[in-house]
Amino acid sequence: MKIKAAAVQTGPIEGDPEGTLQRSLDWLDKAGAQNAKLAVFPELSYPGYNPLLAAKAQPDRYDELIHILKSLAEPIPGPATECLSEKAKKYGMHIVFGIMEQGEGDRLHNSSVLIDAKGEVLNVHRKTILTPDIETPELTPGDELKVTETELGVIGQLICADCSCPETSRILAIKGAQILCLSMGGFRVHWKERELMDPVMEYSHASRTRAVDNSMFIVMANQTCTASGFEFLGKSRIINYYGDLLAMGSEGTNNEELLVAEIDVDELAELPLKLISRRRPEIYEDILLPNEEAAKVSGDFMVSSDEGS
Repeated sequence: MKIKAAAVQTGPIEGDPEGTLQRSLDWLDKAGAQNAKLAVFPELSYPGYNPLLAAKAQPDRYDELIHILKSLAEPIPGPATECLSEKAKKYGMHIVFGIMEQGEGDRLHNSSVLIDAKGEVLNVHRKTILTPDIETPELTPGDELKVTETELGVIGQLICADCSCPETSRILAIKGAQILCLSMGGFRVHWKERELMDPVMEYSHASRTRAVDNSMFIVMANQTCTASGFEFLGKSRIINYYGDLLAMGSEGTNNEELLVAEIDVDELAELPLKLISRRRPEIYEDILLPNEEAAKVSGDFMVSSDEGS
């Protein structure tokens, strides 16, 4: 079944959550006009990253800004997802949308919500790998990797740093994911006169390799904006199981655009070679050994060191 998939490369309007949501709804109108049946938005499309980043950057206003962040977070379902559901029903479209979720016990989650063409919430994925010192300790990570059967195919959802490790997309593929919907908040990170985000996006998070290794389509939408000095750089993309770039977004902090490409999950059943079929899980027990490097991980260099951005 051939469908049009869309990656919505957009960014929030700083200080204007209502305008930010309306901008997303406007992009859904544009996607609907092109008969897109799947629309994927960036990480934290609502309300954006700025309240959290601003709190990190302004310790003297930390409590005030965190209070603002909490006031903008919403339950799922909630007012924002209800607006999205109306657009989903109007266009017969599935939507994957990044949102700051108000969870149980006053917990905040960086979440990705999947809404089907009937306007129903099918799944809420909570980011499992939080960016150290950027999202911690304020946000609570999720601990599930689920797939969802839809009329478009089996969908898996990940959020940005979730893809820091190949295990996450592989687990989704093992569970049957045919389309990986990846909501990104990739920003420029300079270290030792190098730009670190380029190799991360090209060879890790949203790489052609992940699509080929797992025999899946990848629809990745990244933010394009500036927030508290962080430059979110776009370069959204749609990749097929061959590793072909079906669509590629431009790079920059003010390059909103809609990427649309045709995908056909039925083709996956016809593939004569699926690398994932060669797995030998009986010899992979070492993958579960404790990660000693984890205790050393810090994202502080991104915001405070001389070589950070």
